Amino acid sequence: MDLCIQPVARMDTYFPRIFHLSQICLGAYNLYLSSVITIKLRRKEDLGNKAAKWSSYVDHQMKQVKATQASAALSVCTIITTPRILLTLH
Repeated sequence: MDLCIQPVARMDTYFPRIFHLSQICLGAYNLYLSSVITIKLRRKEDLGNKAAKWSSYVDHQMKQVKATQASAALSVCTIITTPRILLTLH
């Protein structure tokens, strides 16, 4: 009686792939939410610019919002590309 034992797929080979794929999916969802918020902020930008003419605090807040949006876009791109690179390495 010849028993041939098949190798079982190990969890340590699938776990990193599943983890990186979930990171990519969450990053894509975050990118979608960021784009929706950016579109809404652009619609209100004219009103903010009018208020910024009258108040330096509003002008400062507008600059902070733009900087936050730029850093969020950069971090989302990093979140999406890093797991893709790691997936190719495994």
